[in-house]
Amino acid sequence: DGGTLLLFGPGALEVLERGWSTLTPLAVTTISFRYIHFNIIVPTFPSIRVKFPNLTHLIFFETDISRLPQLSALAQVSSLNQLTIHPEGNPVVGMVLWRPYLVYRLHHLNLQKVNDLEVTMDEVVSAKRIFGCLGLVAAKETPNCCLLRLLEGPRKHQLHFLLEGRTRRIGLNLQELHNSSKLLSESMGRALLTYPSWDARHESPDEGAVESAEKAEIAQQFLYDLVRRTSNITVKGETLHKLWPFLFVDMVRDCVLDMNDRPTYGQACLSRL
Repeated sequence: DGGTLLLFGPGALEVLERGWSTLTPLAVTTISFRYIHFNIIVPTFPSIRVKFPNLTHLIFFETDISRLPQLSALAQVSSLNQLTIHPEGNPVVGMVLWRPYLVYRLHHLNLQKVNDLEVTMDEVVSAKRIFGCLGLVAAKETPNCCLLRLLEGPRKHQLHFLLEGRTRRIGLNLQELHNSSKLLSESMGRALLTYPSWDARHESPDEGAVESAEKAEIAQQFLYDLVRRTSNITVKGETLHKLWPFLFVDMVRDCVLDMNDRPTYGQACLSRL
């Protein structure tokens, strides 16, 4: 319908698995999901990305998007530039931080509009300020072997060299090394904020409910610990930032006073050796 594919109810997802003509998928720019649980939609994102190369807009109505991690699944649809999540049947829209988290997690998609409101540069900066530490902590807590799997091509080799300390072999000076490490940490931090994908269409309601409850409990505990540690790191960083000028002045003053009497200072240094 005018470039929009309307999907009503779980059974409508079967349409995505059927054979399509060559030209029909190219005409689809918008897909609207209605009355379909979001967890059932998530496994279809990889095939949607391939089948509809001109897709730029997803619409969700009564799909039970209720948690921030669910928004991370949208990163799989790499062609998006517009997203609409209706408040009806999607409790996540009632959360204060849902839009900043979405802007931060989908930063690589360069979203233009979310719920018909333009995404501004101020929003991007603010979202990074709020959730940037969360991504950095996730990157630091993830084993190096898992980090390498997130990257491909030159950036993967570059990270491999950085982890082994062989920066000279990739021709980086100190400033370039700092900038490169920062960009890698930011991109990997976002990529690590994922949402598990399982095909709920092929499991019984009871099994799905139990498994979902167990995963939700584990994820909630992990997220709680991650937020707590991130908060502690942020508080310590801000405290150090405030105290460092005074500490530095005290250190310089103590050094000057100690070295005022050089013979005595020299003897004191020798006695400590």
